[in-house]
This record gives sequence, structure tokens and C-alpha cells, in this order.
Amino acid sequence: MPKSISANRSSPDSAHESNREAEKETGKRTPRACDGCRQRKVKCDAVKPASLQRLSRRIEELEQSALRQKGSSDSLLGIQSYNSTTLSNSAQSSFHSLDGSKLVSPKNVQTQESQCWWVGCFLLKQQIGACKLSDTDSAETFPLLSRRGLKWIESRTGDPLGLGAFAVLPEAPHDILPLVPLHQSLHPRTCPPLSNALPPRRLVEQYANMHFSSIMHAIVPFVEPVRFNQTVALLYSTPTEASYPPDRRAFIHIFLVFAAKIEISHLGTALPPVDEDACVRTTLALLPEILGGCWTITGLETILMLAGYYAVRGNLQFCEVLHADAVRIMFALGGHIRPIKPGASPESSPNSADSPSWSDSHLRSLFWMCYLIDKFLTQRTGRAPTIRDDMCDLDLPTSYINQFSSSTLLIRPAGGRHWPPLFSTNIELAIIKDKIFNRLFSHRAMQVPDAELLKNIRELDQELDSWKSTIPPQFRPHNIHAEPIPNPVELSMHVLLLHIEYYYCVAWVHSASVRCRISGGIKRGVEGSIALSVVASRLIITYLSAMQHVVGLEPFWVIVHHPLSSVITIFSHVLQDPLASSGAQDLAFLRCASDIFARLSERSPTGCETRHLEVVKDFVQELSRLAECALQKAFKERSAEEQDMQSLMGVSQLEP
Repeated sequence: MPKSISANRSSPDSAHESNREAEKETGKRTPRACDGCRQRKVKCDAVKPASLQRLSRRIEELEQSALRQKGSSDSLLGIQSYNSTTLSNSAQSSFHSLDGSKLVSPKNVQTQESQCWWVGCFLLKQQIGACKLSDTDSAETFPLLSRRGLKWIESRTGDPLGLGAFAVLPEAPHDILPLVPLHQSLHPRTCPPLSNALPPRRLVEQYANMHFSSIMHAIVPFVEPVRFNQTVALLYSTPTEASYPPDRRAFIHIFLVFAAKIEISHLGTALPPVDEDACVRTTLALLPEILGGCWTITGLETILMLAGYYAVRGNLQFCEVLHADAVRIMFALGGHIRPIKPGASPESSPNSADSPSWSDSHLRSLFWMCYLIDKFLTQRTGRAPTIRDDMCDLDLPTSYINQFSSSTLLIRPAGGRHWPPLFSTNIELAIIKDKIFNRLFSHRAMQVPDAELLKNIRELDQELDSWKSTIPPQFRPHNIHAEPIPNPVELSMHVLLLHIEYYYCVAWVHSASVRCRISGGIKRGVEGSIALSVVASRLIITYLSAMQHVVGLEPFWVIVHHPLSSVITIFSHVLQDPLASSGAQDLAFLRCASDIFARLSERSPTGCETRHLEVVKDFVQELSRLAECALQKAFKERSAEEQDMQSLMGVSQLEP
């Protein structure tokens, strides 16, 4: 090629560079050949569900703002000076839906609203990880947001868009890492250096006094009061900050955050605010020293409170990792085995926090917290538990048995004593949850014949019924077929949650029956079991409607799985048989759930974490809309079939 021609002919890369320079100078985008195709596609996609319209508007706004902004290399979480290399690499990839269509590039994700959308979808997927759609025709189950799930929904509703807005996935895992709400401390380049200073002692003692006098201390007994006071006295009497033990230093920081987090709905502005970000950053920074050093009860308390903190924030994935670390420490310390001599209580020996018997008693309480969190995570994620029951002593604490067998549940102890451990849920019910997972949803359980599966369902249902009979009558969950339903408003929050846990277990047990083929002699039993699962799910929504006035943003992510699972169960039932006699009733329950989440979203304070709730609200509203589409489609198809039948009958009558 002649040199003159090669010199005048610019390469494609240089042409793109010149176009980009022109765009920066003029602030306008140079038209390209693909713009016409994109405009035609936007016109074709004009009719969209409400949630998809909002997402489309966000994407278009981001594309326009990205062209107006120069040097958009700030972090996706609004943190300055994020790793520019990571950002430039992630900017070359794009977010895709499950069908492969491009949605938005990370380099365009600049606004807080869009960040909250992606994070909300991430948290939502964690909550519904164990929820499955069921196709009774093929006796198979599949995840809601999987390719098969979305295609099945489209076949039943006639809506090609469906839940695609909530099924977005990153093209590479690192693309979504900056969006995940783990904490700013996981991005060390963006954070100021950590200080060795402890929080003010007066602030720590104020929150400690509040926490230990509250029933929340009995529900989540991570910290023992006398041992806590000794730790505080030891730390704040240490002359040099550098000599603070890492486990105790982290313990003080995370306790302050945890106490403020779980008591905030009761306190309001009664106490000074806590620098949550600084305390959690310090705790996470000290975590490697806690795990790599000598394992102690203080370190175990610290990791459990950190796991509880992330559970309240809705990040089950990080909670699951922290919980696994806590379980290994608990086993190493021997908490899974009951001590030979029962430990003394804090009331009887207030100065014996260092005695082996009392340490063993508190360690057993920490074991039960590990156990309850383990079943909590298994139920929500569908993954195998970390704790094996046959490796543990599961004898219940005496104080716990006495408290739940009396007719005066949750009565404050007399004489100013501390609450005995009550735990966040019923321990016996948690033991049954482990049996439910192993016998119905483990890998082996998925391979058993239909007859054995139905046998396991019947036996577990009977075990749940036997457990219910041990609850005092005034607190006992009522019969699942009782009419009318008792007024849940008259019950306390703790008893309400107990009822919801029971109904969820009933729905969970009988949801396994969808894997049986409805044929032969077991047809009636399978249909009855599926009906029980749907009825229990309706009851959960009824209870949620009754308790929505007392559910705040803080405990929302802890209890949201039960109503979400119930909504998905009812949604799957409607799509499976939209012409059933209960179709209109189920649609009303879905609308009720949609209204509940909408009201919760409206009365929540502003902020990015609150916008995560709006994603859940949009998701439930979309399920309600799709269920209505399924009913309309089924009615239209039935009407068309009737018209065709009438036409055929008319033709046959005209024939000689």
C-alpha cells in the first residue's frame, strides 16, 4: 500500500478516539448507525409493567447523565477515589438479564437511586433463594427467577416481560461487588485509617443499661451482663490503647452498633447517636486477628453480633459466612455439649462471671443462638445447615422450658433481675425445621419415591401438631382450618411471630407434595397437601396485615422471607390453575400483600436501605399483576373454546 494512502487513512481506534473527544467538547453524542435500531426497539417495548417502566426510565436517565458528566470515575457507592483499575475493567462489561439482553453498563450506574435498585434486587434474590415455582403437570419445581421459571410464567400469563427486571445478573461477579451493601470497610482504599480509640465509656454504658433492661436482651442473648461489665472495666482501665486485646476491642464496637440497631424502634432519640460506620469498620478490620488468634467467648460474641447486624440489614450471604466462622469457634470451645454441672445463674452468683460453670452456661446460650441462626439461614437460602444435630446435645435449658410451659408467657422477672434467655424463636420448632429440611429438601430427600415422600410429609405434619399442643392454649396457634380466624391484633409481637413460624412450617412441609405426580390412589392425598400449603400461606399474609403497624424497617429483613414465600406459593397456585374456584380469593390475597408492602414503604424513612424495601414492594406488585394476567388469559382461552364448541355444534346441526 502506498505510504501516502496509509498515512491519510486513520485506524478505527483513532476514529473512535476523535469521536469521543468531539463529544466531550460539545457535550453532545455523535449519532451512530445503531441508533435507529435502538429507537425502533424502544417503540416496540413501549408497553411495560410499572416496575419495568421505572427501570427503563432510570437507565435512560443514566445514559444521558453519563454523557453530560466528565471523568465519571467515582465509585458506584459514591465513595471517592475508588480503585480506578477495577472501575475501568468493570466498565467494559455490562449487566445482562437471564435472556442475554443488555440492560445497563456499570459505568453508567452513577445515581443513588439506580444503586439502590441493583442492591435491592441482590437482597431480594437472597430472601427468595429457597422459594420455588411448581408445575404439577410435570411434578417438578424450579427457581422463580430462573430461565425456566420466567418462561413458565410467560406461558401462563402471556406476558413476555414478566419478572425480567428483577432477574438481572452481572456479566462477571466483580461487576456487582461495589454495589453489594457489605460495608464501606470492604473497600479499604476509600476509608480513613482506623483509630485505636474506644467509643466513649458513658455512651457504651448508656446503651448497655438500656439493652440489658429490655426484653430484646432475652430474645438475642449474645452478651451476658456481668461479663460485659467486667470487660468494660478492664478495657477502659488499660493505660495504652495499643494494648487493647483485638477481640474485646471489636466486641465493644459491635455491641454498641447492635444494641442501637435492635432497640432503635423503642428508643427514638432518647440516647446519643452511634457512629455505625466507624464501629463496623473497626470490627471488620479486627476480624482477621480474631479468627487467626486465640478463640475466645468474647470473639464468638463479636462474630455472632456482627452476623446479626448483617441479618437485620438483609445481607444473608455475608451473615452466612460469619455464622460459619462462629459455629467453628463454638464447637472448638465445646458449646455444643452441655456441661456436666449446670451453671449458676447471674442472679445467684453475681461475681462469678469467670467461673467455669457460669461460662459454660453462657456458652450454651451462644450455642443455641448459633443453632437458631443456622436453621434461620437454611430455611431462607435452601442450603444445607452448618450444624449437624446428631453431633450436639439438644437438651433444652431449664429456664427456657419453665418459661414456655407456663400460662404467663413473657412476664418480666421480679426484683430487678435480668430476663432469662427466651431466644428469637421456639427452640423445639427449630429442631423440627432441621428434620423438615433433611427429610424433604435435602439431596437424598429429592430422590425418594412418591410414597415415601408423602409418608415423611404426614409424619412431620403430625410432629408439628404435637409441638403445637405443648404451647399454652392462650398462646397456641389455632387450627389451620378454623373459621373465623382469631384477631391477631390481640396477640403480642413475640406470640405473633411464633404463630407465623408455625404456619410457615406447615406450608413448608406440604409444599414438598408438589413433587408427587397427581395420579392413581395418591391423587387425593397430594391435592389435599397442596391445599394445606396454600391455606397456611394465606394465614401468614393475614397475620402480616395485622402486625404491619408494629413492623418497622429494622426487623423487616428478618421477617420478610415468610410473607414473600407465602406470596410466591399463592402466585404459583394461581398460575397452575387460574380457573379454580379459589382463583379470585388468591388474587385478593396477593393484592392485600401488595398493599401491605406499599404501606410499609410509604411510612419508612428515606435512605438507600429504605429504597431496598421499594424493590420488594415492586416485586410483590408485579406478582399480583401477573396473577391477574393469568386469570384474564385463562378466561379468554375458555371463552374462545366455548365459542369454537358452539360453532362446531352449529355446523354439525346444519349437516344432513
